[in-house]
Amino acid sequence: MKDVFLHVFLILTISGMLSAQNISHEKFVVRKINTDFNYLNPDKYYLIKYKGAEGLVLQNGGDIVRRVSPGVAIIKGNASFKSDAEVWAVNDLWKFAPGALKTGNNEFIIKSNDPQMVLQIIPDTYSPKIINGFIYIKGELSSVITDIAPIKEVFYIGAESLRPKEESAVLDLNLRPNHVNVVHKLYPELSGEGINLSIHEEKFDYDDIDFSGRVNEFPNVNESTSRHATEMATIAAGNGNSFVTGRGVAPGVSLFSSDFSDIVPDRIEDYQNYEISVQNHSFGTEIESFYGAIAEEYDKLVDSLPGLIHVFSSGNSGFSSASEGDYANIQGAANLTGNYKQAKNVLTIGSIDTTGVVPSFVSKGPAYDGRIKPEFVTYSNVGSSNSAALMSGIVVLLQQKFKEIHNQLPDFSVIKSVLMATSKDELQQGPDYSSGYGSVNAIEAIRCIENDNIISGLLSPGESNEYSITIPENTNELKLALSWVDPPINAGSFKALINDLDVKLQSPNGDIILPWVIDATPTADILTINATRGVDNVNNGELITMVNPPAGIYKIKISSASSLVSSQDFSVAWKITKDNSFEWYAPLYHENMPYNGETPSYFRWNSTIKSSGTLFIRWKDGKEQLIGQVDDVSSGKYWWVAPDTFATAQAILKTPNDEYISDEFIISRPVRPRVVVSCSDSLIVSWNKLVGLESYELQLFDESSKRFKSVNTDIDTFAVIPQTVTFPIFRIIPSFNNIEAISSLTVFSEFQQASCFLSSFFAQRSVEEKGIDLIVGLGSSLGIEKVEVYRTDDNLLVAEINNANLISGNNFVLDPNPTEGINSYQCKVIFENGEILLSQIVSEYFYSDTPGQVFPNPVSNGEELKIFTRKFNSIHIFSLISLDGRVLVERSIYPEKDFIKLNKVKQGVYVYKIIGEEINITGKLIVY
Repeated sequence: MKDVFLHVFLILTISGMLSAQNISHEKFVVRKINTDFNYLNPDKYYLIKYKGAEGLVLQNGGDIVRRVSPGVAIIKGNASFKSDAEVWAVNDLWKFAPGALKTGNNEFIIKSNDPQMVLQIIPDTYSPKIINGFIYIKGELSSVITDIAPIKEVFYIGAESLRPKEESAVLDLNLRPNHVNVVHKLYPELSGEGINLSIHEEKFDYDDIDFSGRVNEFPNVNESTSRHATEMATIAAGNGNSFVTGRGVAPGVSLFSSDFSDIVPDRIEDYQNYEISVQNHSFGTEIESFYGAIAEEYDKLVDSLPGLIHVFSSGNSGFSSASEGDYANIQGAANLTGNYKQAKNVLTIGSIDTTGVVPSFVSKGPAYDGRIKPEFVTYSNVGSSNSAALMSGIVVLLQQKFKEIHNQLPDFSVIKSVLMATSKDELQQGPDYSSGYGSVNAIEAIRCIENDNIISGLLSPGESNEYSITIPENTNELKLALSWVDPPINAGSFKALINDLDVKLQSPNGDIILPWVIDATPTADILTINATRGVDNVNNGELITMVNPPAGIYKIKISSASSLVSSQDFSVAWKITKDNSFEWYAPLYHENMPYNGETPSYFRWNSTIKSSGTLFIRWKDGKEQLIGQVDDVSSGKYWWVAPDTFATAQAILKTPNDEYISDEFIISRPVRPRVVVSCSDSLIVSWNKLVGLESYELQLFDESSKRFKSVNTDIDTFAVIPQTVTFPIFRIIPSFNNIEAISSLTVFSEFQQASCFLSSFFAQRSVEEKGIDLIVGLGSSLGIEKVEVYRTDDNLLVAEINNANLISGNNFVLDPNPTEGINSYQCKVIFENGEILLSQIVSEYFYSDTPGQVFPNPVSNGEELKIFTRKFNSIHIFSLISLDGRVLVERSIYPEKDFIKLNKVKQGVYVYKIIGEEINITGKLIVY
């Protein structure tokens, strides 16, 4: 009877629940339980209001399954639970995630402490299935409330988007905005070697030459190969075999593909067995401003494997708004695409363009509970997928650097705190909900690890630790970051943070500097205001910055709230920047401008100089040329359209007090080779001669070593490639002044449309009826002395074309005096080395003095009768007439050439006629 009453009660309350943005705990309550009654049925759930630390609830036997609001939680019954908390019996609506009660017919994800048993209970009409410990069902909300929610083993029902969507459509790889090029130049040993990276989506192209020799098998791989997945792997890990824009961040990392058909994490044993330490997730689902079951799983996974870094794209729904939660209907805010991006122990990455602007279409924070999301931004003009892949590659290099020093992988908290301390504010002072803690600076993050500007520690509940750092004279800025892997929290909780740590900095004179906090009030105006200093009780990362701090010994004070549910590991990282510092970032020694040889690029530097400057180019001969004025040197960049030349030069930035000279760099653009001749034994490749280049080097891709090897270094504008392997892969490296210019794009001969030297030879009647046109198609004229065309009927030399008059393509000659009727021709290609290549014999009919011809004659029944004539302009009729005068075939014909099939004409002798104003032909035709 109680169950019937409860189901009726639930159904009656649905309509009221559907309009609610958030499910308040009053909606869960059935009745209050006597506070003197300590026994709580282990088969039921209860709502409690408690005072003091959450840890006391756990110590007193309370198993918290949902944090509803501050001091309010759902717990599982326990016969030994003893507490002074207020206790209520609840209905089953608490099990539904925020927004789940607003759906109709939907897919639901269920969490249970016994999935296999629950799977047996759920009716087949829901199409239940288990994936990685979750139960997935399809059904109407009203039925789920009555059939599924009452199952006691079920403690979470969410309507979470489960269909992933790729979040960038175009590859726009550029390593310079986040200064990865500086890492490659100064730390060439950092390639990602020894680190394993997983790409979580469809399968990337295992045969792509930018991944050669580094692809590994994995148990959970999608059958479909995706261009998007290939591009994400290229950004993170390409080795540049295809072109400079195919060289990613970590060209030596080992690669794995993991299927994203179900978007939950892979099994923990797979991460462990395959030693995967970074996983890239460049996809999204729908905007979900809540903490769901999948978010909980990712946090739980990192809590178990703290050395594992998950990198998510923030999404490309920046113009949209959330439909649930505190930030519902706020345009342009809280629009992360997928609840798993709300996880606290992952990195959610937004985008920033080359000018330092976050594209409007890219998704932004805050997280559902006001936390800072995205945590960071990296370069992309086209979408956050690319930005996430770039970040994954950077994390790989940071892990390699840390492992090189400490012989172990860093925890997530180390990586995050290092990135927080070294990223650059691009939009406003302090963190914000568009760019998070800033634009990632890869080289400064590497240096932070190399300089060991990292502290790791452990705090018990209510404990505090103190550390000291020395700030030298003439410091421009101090950045100090705290981060920790927070314990997992139950899906649907009002707030993700469990263990709250705090950091503050004490100056030598006793001043206390607090971290930056953002006002998370859910209004559009407030969400965009600058951060202020205060106590952060929302994020599991805190950032303190000081501009021009006085020199001396500073104390870092880390404290924990007494409400910690367990002891907590943490990491602190810091960066000290000097006054009036300057360092060139791009281009570095013998890097190319533009970076890809085509697109206008930025000069980049890192500086704290607050003044204007003037930028010059110094050419090889010592002459200087003004580029332009730099209003603020500390801005760190200047856009430049490189001249169309091949040269070396240096950039000089002159300030009122000094000048800063870059390394020598290269100005060049790529040559564009193509296959012009493709024969069975060799290829000929050619390219346009570019002024300023002295020589070209041909390199072939070697399948065994997975590298390019030089095969010819003294060539002009063409090269012969022996076809020792099927479909050679090649590129051209031009040089000037003994300096290599930018490489050409790699050419895959398999996809080049080219024929052998003599690609075609055919004859056709001249349009003006002056003779027969003969067309000689050449793949290339290279190495050909001359071409001769003969009429084979009388061995007459019709035309001779010398090399100077030959072109690659169609060469036209005319036989002005063909014979009446059929004419046959052959082409002879004579090479400079004496070799001769003969074409097939081709034929064409010509009629000038005679009106035309009907043939073959005799013709078989069912065969095609050919009617070749002079050109005419009026209607002409063909007739086939039996000897007794019956007309068997009669129709108009086309001028010059027509064909009639004699399907129903019996054997015999017939008369044919072609009658018109211009041509009249009569004759006998034998059909057999």
